[in-house]
Amino acid sequence: MIMPRFYYQRGKTSDRDWIESKMEHIPETEQGRVAGEYERIYMSEKGGSRGRANTWLYNEARKFWKAKNGK
Repeated sequence: MIMPRFYYQRGKTSDRDWIESKMEHIPETEQGRVAGEYERIYMSEKGGSRGRANTWLYNEARKFWKAKNGK
């Protein structure tokens, strides 16, 4: 599985598990694109844009989940 290189982590608090759970719904052929776009959004503003990046990833994962499950 391809994961974004940049995501929120402060001490023991991290978005890694949440991101990984969303990336599981992204087809392997799309994971590189999705990881790259997540990083671009996350790093787009000074201090990062964690909320926008996570919302975008959630919506992308949901799109692929719905397509896979016929909903």
